Amino acid sequence: MQNAMEEILQFFRSIMELNEEENKSTEFVDAIMNDVLKDSIYVYTPKGDVIELPVGSTPIDFAYRVHSKVGDTMVGAIVNDKIVPLDYKLQENDIIKINTNKNSKGPSKEWIKMAFTTHAKNKIKSFYSKIDKNENLKNGEELLKEEFTT
Repeated sequence: MQNAMEEILQFFRSIMELNEEENKSTEFVDAIMNDVLKDSIYVYTPKGDVIELPVGSTPIDFAYRVHSKVGDTMVGAIVNDKIVPLDYKLQENDIIKINTNKNSKGPSKEWIKMAFTTHAKNKIKSFYSKIDKNENLKNGEELLKEEFTT
């Protein structure tokens, strides 16, 4: 009974999380179909924590499911004690260790194509939209300073 209740709660958490991240209703429906209603696999952290992911997920999806900071600073993945490419399709009962580097410049835009879950794709897009916003603000300030000093 406890296990079934936890699955139902996780289902609703996933829907609420996707609803917060999605802007368009069609994207929201697609996200639910891909991330929530798909068959699931269960994979493990090196400490033995269980992570549920949809079939087709990659180490990128795993990293962002653990925490966005883990995803943003990821530099590699080890699955079952073997280094794997980031587009590796995770399997049931895999043990995944994500290598991170605090000096990482962030995720590659190519990761959007490699990630399977909408959650991971949105986190990567969000990372770049923040960078673009900061660059635009900086450029705007420079243009204003230049305009006022001439």
